Amino acid sequence: MRPIMITMNAFGPYAGKAVVDMNKLGGKGLYLITGDTGAGKTTIFDAVCYALFGQSSGDLRKPEMFRSEYADPSQITYVEMIFEYGGQQYKVHREPRQQTPKKKGTGYTELNVTNELFDADGKLLESGERKVNERIHEILGLDLGQYRNVAMIAQGSFSKLLNASTDERTKVLSAIFSTGKYEQMQRSLAAEVNELIGSIRTSCQKIENHLETMKLSPNDPFVSQLQVIKENALEGQFNELLEASEKAAAFEKENAANAAKRFDELDDQLKAAELRIKDDKKLLEDMQRMAELERQIKEKEKALAQAKKEQEESYKTKPEINRLIGLIASENNKLADYDKTDDMGRQCSTISAELKRASDSSKELQDMITAYSEQLQKARQVADELKNTDTEVSENSHLINEKKAKLSSIKSMGEKLRELDDLRKEIAADDQVCVADNHKHQMALNRYDSLNRTLFQNQTGIIAQKLKSGVPCPVCGALEHPSPAVCSGENVDQAAVDRAFKELEQARKVAERSREKLGRDNTKYDSLYDHIRELAQDMFDVSDPVKALDHARKTYKEEESILNDLIKKQSELEKNKKRFEKAEKDISLINTRLEKLNGDKKSADELKIKLSTQLDNLTKALTEQRKLLPFESKALAMKHIDEMQQQKKSFEKSIADSEKLLSELERSHGELLGQIGELLGQTKDKQKPDMDALQKQLLEIREKHRSTLKERDEALQCSGSCTDALKRLKAELGKNERLQSELAMKQPISMTANGSLNQKQKITLETYVQMEYFDRILELANIRLLTMTNGQYELVRSSRGKGQAKTGLEIDVTDHFSASTRNIRSLSGGETFMASLALALGFSDEIQRCSGGIRIDSMFVDEGFGSLDDESLDQAVKTLSTLAENSGLVGIISHVPELKEKLDKKIIVRKDRTNGSTVEIIS
Repeated sequence: MRPIMITMNAFGPYAGKAVVDMNKLGGKGLYLITGDTGAGKTTIFDAVCYALFGQSSGDLRKPEMFRSEYADPSQITYVEMIFEYGGQQYKVHREPRQQTPKKKGTGYTELNVTNELFDADGKLLESGERKVNERIHEILGLDLGQYRNVAMIAQGSFSKLLNASTDERTKVLSAIFSTGKYEQMQRSLAAEVNELIGSIRTSCQKIENHLETMKLSPNDPFVSQLQVIKENALEGQFNELLEASEKAAAFEKENAANAAKRFDELDDQLKAAELRIKDDKKLLEDMQRMAELERQIKEKEKALAQAKKEQEESYKTKPEINRLIGLIASENNKLADYDKTDDMGRQCSTISAELKRASDSSKELQDMITAYSEQLQKARQVADELKNTDTEVSENSHLINEKKAKLSSIKSMGEKLRELDDLRKEIAADDQVCVADNHKHQMALNRYDSLNRTLFQNQTGIIAQKLKSGVPCPVCGALEHPSPAVCSGENVDQAAVDRAFKELEQARKVAERSREKLGRDNTKYDSLYDHIRELAQDMFDVSDPVKALDHARKTYKEEESILNDLIKKQSELEKNKKRFEKAEKDISLINTRLEKLNGDKKSADELKIKLSTQLDNLTKALTEQRKLLPFESKALAMKHIDEMQQQKKSFEKSIADSEKLLSELERSHGELLGQIGELLGQTKDKQKPDMDALQKQLLEIREKHRSTLKERDEALQCSGSCTDALKRLKAELGKNERLQSELAMKQPISMTANGSLNQKQKITLETYVQMEYFDRILELANIRLLTMTNGQYELVRSSRGKGQAKTGLEIDVTDHFSASTRNIRSLSGGETFMASLALALGFSDEIQRCSGGIRIDSMFVDEGFGSLDDESLDQAVKTLSTLAENSGLVGIISHVPELKEKLDKKIIVRKDRTNGSTVEIIS
């Protein structure tokens, strides 16, 4: 994949549109991305990753954070990139979630996320984040994680990987080469083994539980034998256990059958005894019942004679009943007249109530008309007084806005003046730091020169000690040695000189950074000072910032006081405006209500006259009607009718009761005669039974029956528990045997895959697979590392491994100059960078090879060159140049000055605190 044109708008530090035309850099070769810290060098690669995958190149920034803080609110944040892959060109356009000012009114509108992919002719291929991501993955064959590792060698990331442990490196290789399926297999195997072990334990516990549920009779001959086997049930004696259990179950089954037979015999005896005592008890009850019936018959005959006499007395009241029936009918015919009188009374009450309501309503309406008339007069007076308020509100509001704008301008100048003062203080601090860093640099230079001279003196002194007259000097070839050098006496070696040189380089870089920061801050100060002078001239007609500050403070207080007065006045005007609007509204509302109230009062007065006439006429008619009725009310008339009804019912009831009593006595007397006749037939020629003797005999049989039943139930319970337990025991023993067999097969496999075999190296299945990838990565990395180190260093996979720690992916370095292999952490800073760079390139090559020949035509390398000496820097650049000739464009993101001299092609990113960053391409 090769980017052709990258366009960033309001993106990161770029306030406006920034266009990176990669065509200007050519199709191959190295180029430098350089600029101020924080200017936006890495943001270019962020834009590439966002365009391709909708995410940044790192894990910390989310798409919603891409919005530039320098951008105008109306600017839309987006990234657009034209790229080429496989001879085809594509254009991708993405806009993250963001807000833009509303076109009308205040506030913001949230814009929809935009993701679009076009072909070379501008035809839309896909839209929507998911579809665009899937299509680009289909085109490139890489996801974001793989692309980061292939196309972006980030600062410090591969240095960490170089010194990582097997555990840490396993996670990286798993993410890149998708070896997690092997780790999943490891976990799956371990989980299966743990599950089998747990199942076996559970099975053994169930075997013990099944044995505990076997209930045996005290006379079972296998009790002692089975108890001994129970105690050793989990020690492999499953065959003996099963045999003893089967014998015990057989005994309990036979014992239960014998007990059941004895119980059946006694049960038959008990049923016969209960039947006999039941029959004799029935005979005794019949005899007792017959004596009772004879007594009841005599009493019934006496009652019959009395009932006939009472019936004859009740029949004498029938003539009085007929007289009462006639009177009741006559009085009932007059009840309708009482209803008519009551209706007329209720009508009078209703009309009287309506007349009162009409009078009250007329008076209430008149009171309301008077009150509303007074309110109308007051509202008209308020409206006349405040009719010009709206104009005053508008004029005062305009004055307030003018004062606020002026105060805002003065406040903005004050903030810039404070910023200028802060910069002045920062420059003073920078100057002190710069002096101190320059002093440290000079001290480091003096120490290096002193140690270097001492080392040279000691080396020449050692050579001079071996000089002999007439023998040529190995340095100059002279035969005479009049003034041989002597050692200084100080013990200085090359390592001390090298350390001093590194300290000197570090001090030089620190001093250089201090000078650069002081220069940047001075430039900022001058620029801000000029800007403030222009503002002060425009606002206060003064050019001195100090005087401008005094003017600003004085003017701000004056304008603020005026603004406060205007705001107070505006508040009063707003209140008056609301009063005027309320008065106008009240006038309209009151007029409407008065019109309705006058109409309602007229209707009420007319109704009052009508109701008064109706009430007088109905009252006269009611008086005449009441004179015609014998009782004052219908209730008294009905009470009199009810009294006659009750008297009539009393006579009728007396007759009915006497007839009913006589009928019931005759019926019950006949029934008693029938029952006693039946009992005489059942007890004829029979003797009274001896119930006490029969009960004693039954109790003896029942006691024997209960005892035998208990024996039978206990025997059946023992037999049933043995049968059930034996069935479950056989099934569980078979299951346990199958689990043991499966564990014996799977446990060695799991231990091998998880690297936990005793006396074996702790290498898991996933690590073993990753070792194959890692060997190929190291092989590819060494092609570059041997070149960069002039054949000195080569990376090898370490065979070291101790204790229980995972091994297999550690790295050692072979030093071909000293013919030794040592830990990778023993490399110096520059050597570590070269090894990290070689490892990163090896990873990139292997990922591309594993991805089916996918080609990456552009790469980015971020920093790390500052730790290299000149020779190592040359070798690193040569290596990357060779890579660029094979792979296309390689961009180096760096501040190292030497790289600016070595590389002609550059992308220069400049930072402006006010207007955001800009991009310039030099080719």
